Amino acid sequence: MPNDDGNGSSGGSGGSGGDTSVSSSGDVGSGGDGGSGGDTSVSSSGDVGSGGDGGSGGDGGSGGDGVCVPGTEVLCYSGDRETFGVGACDAGKARCREDGSGFGPCVGEVLPAAETCLTPVDDDCDGQTNEEGAGCACAPGEVVPCYSGPASTEGVGRCAGGTARCDALGTGFGPCEGEVLPGPETCATPVDDDCDGQTNEEGAGCACLPDAVVPCYSGPAGTEGVGRCAAGTARCQPDGTQLGRCQGEVLPAPETCLTPIDDDCDGQVNEEGESCVCPPNQRVRCYSGPPGTADVGACTSGTALCDAQGTSLGPCEGEAFPQPETCATPVDDDCDGEVNEGGSDCAPSITAQWVKQFSDLSITAVAVDALDNTIIAGSFTSPVDLGAGPLVPRTAGPEAFVAKFDPSGHVLFASTFEGEDHAALDIATDASGNIALLGTARVLVHLEDQGVSFTELYHRVVKLDPSGGHLWNRDFVAFVEIENAVAMNDAGDVFVAGATKSSTMGLTHGFVRKLDGATGALAWQRMLGDDDDSERPDDLATRENGEIVTVGSVNILQMLPDDIVHRACGDLITLSPAGEVLDRTCVGAEAETWQLAIDASGNTVLGSAVPHGARRVSKLDGAATSLWSRGIPQVQEMRLAVDGVGTIVLAGSFTGTLGLGGDTLTSSGGEDMYLARLDPDGNVVFSQSYGDAGDQRLMHLAVSAGGSAVIAGTFAGTITLGESTLAAATAQDTFLAKVGF
Repeated sequence: MPNDDGNGSSGGSGGSGGDTSVSSSGDVGSGGDGGSGGDTSVSSSGDVGSGGDGGSGGDGGSGGDGVCVPGTEVLCYSGDRETFGVGACDAGKARCREDGSGFGPCVGEVLPAAETCLTPVDDDCDGQTNEEGAGCACAPGEVVPCYSGPASTEGVGRCAGGTARCDALGTGFGPCEGEVLPGPETCATPVDDDCDGQTNEEGAGCACLPDAVVPCYSGPAGTEGVGRCAAGTARCQPDGTQLGRCQGEVLPAPETCLTPIDDDCDGQVNEEGESCVCPPNQRVRCYSGPPGTADVGACTSGTALCDAQGTSLGPCEGEAFPQPETCATPVDDDCDGEVNEGGSDCAPSITAQWVKQFSDLSITAVAVDALDNTIIAGSFTSPVDLGAGPLVPRTAGPEAFVAKFDPSGHVLFASTFEGEDHAALDIATDASGNIALLGTARVLVHLEDQGVSFTELYHRVVKLDPSGGHLWNRDFVAFVEIENAVAMNDAGDVFVAGATKSSTMGLTHGFVRKLDGATGALAWQRMLGDDDDSERPDDLATRENGEIVTVGSVNILQMLPDDIVHRACGDLITLSPAGEVLDRTCVGAEAETWQLAIDASGNTVLGSAVPHGARRVSKLDGAATSLWSRGIPQVQEMRLAVDGVGTIVLAGSFTGTLGLGGDTLTSSGGEDMYLARLDPDGNVVFSQSYGDAGDQRLMHLAVSAGGSAVIAGTFAGTITLGESTLAAATAQDTFLAKVGF
């Protein structure tokens, strides 16, 4: 056997005569008189082992120092010991020279060579075959993920990746097995067949967008919206194959003078039918005041007695006409739809355009779109009806919902989401009325190979069309990042501001990401700040020119030779439409939390709060140059928004007293709500509080371009908004109202 340590092994027992042994130096030992000695062995260095023991004829030969038997062959190997016998490596043979002076070269041995996939063996004798080298594409048997469909479809709908295995020679991967590729969309299946993020939106068997709520009317043409006749709504079946029953529609009925309306919806009232001209011997409503004022405010209709034949009415009795407006009364004296707005003794006030009250429902975000519709989102745990039919929770935990109301407060749609959504954190709309929601969702994960199931918390961005139809959603793991705000541009692209969590010194690194408006695909992501900074964007908005503006806090550590300096700053950043930083301005010196709004001129209005409760409102131009700044006394909550002419609306809750520049506001007990308006120069032009001895908290605010404000919050006891008074049915009810100043 080959030997790597350079010393020959001992010879065997002697036979009938002793052989000599030969060492690498050529010295010869004396042979025995006995029989043949044992065979010698030769190492890679040429050393020879000792001779064998003598047989019966004499003593064994002693180990030789220089002579071998001419023609004798021994095994030899000159490579590293670890490579012998591994892969292609093998021993050769060395032959004793004719003069017996030593062994010749090792012939026929196979030593390690460069690994190559051009042979099927382990060329470099390291125990691995075809792991690298010429012709190698992969490690034999290696399994990798694969997907041959369009990149944007993998993991969407039914589409899923497969696996490919490297062939035995390492020259390439086999076919992608187990992948599921896009197919034609069809309503014959309940899944997203073409993997575009939408389910059953088109294709065989599809009649409408699943769960979309659309107007419907089955009456004669030309009667919809005339007189009593009104359209209803129909909801598309969850599988998109057909619309459900038209609910809530009002159809024509026979005309009658027993009602003061157009019953047959022909555009004429009481022109024919039972009891016309008037119901005989009955009193009917009448009003002789200015048009549009009947039954508005203090103005009331009277009654007139119809004659026995039903052909004429007597005098109108009991009617009340408009009077000059005065704040000495709590009603609308001049019957113009506004209360206490114009009298010489009237202070500024608000009017409630519509007010809603809910129990067992939480509103977490509000917005107003370009058409003055109101969008809200939140969660509920018990069945609730927002006006479009009951919503029923499907799990024991909170159920997320989104709802839309027209400018008059009528519900357009109200729906929940698929999955275990919790609630929206923020809402944004674009010029077309599409809706972006930022919220959280729990997703159940199954590990079938381990028999384990668990839930993961995700940040979820959802885009809906103006009718509430689902367009797409994107999930981001909440464990590794924080998402604080969402915004949209006029083109419908969605922007998200947040921060990634770092294990280094507990730092967070701010980011702004753009999601394509059509698909939700990531268009770009811009990281904010340096590696050693801790950045947290709080709010986000877009300008008409496409720029993106974000504001938040940054904590900067500066490593000086003798010290570590910490500096906190309010960070106002402007990005180009492509995500490049155009401007970065420090707007605060403390660890404040921030909110922002952009006015029609591109100016930035900022609201900030320091930890001990003081607030500040500031206005900067598009170049981040300060225009003015105004301190606000300590309040529990402050929200801000800007209308189409640059007026700033502030809203929130407070305790004790609150002075905003006008009259001092005093809480009626506990927390009260407040509303205030600042002109474009920051002057307070209106402030008012609302509440009683219970707690009333105004937590969400959105303002239309025309100046109407949508407010939402919670209250106990009673609260009066304009002419509407609400009384809480539980310890904490939720209110939603649209008010005018």
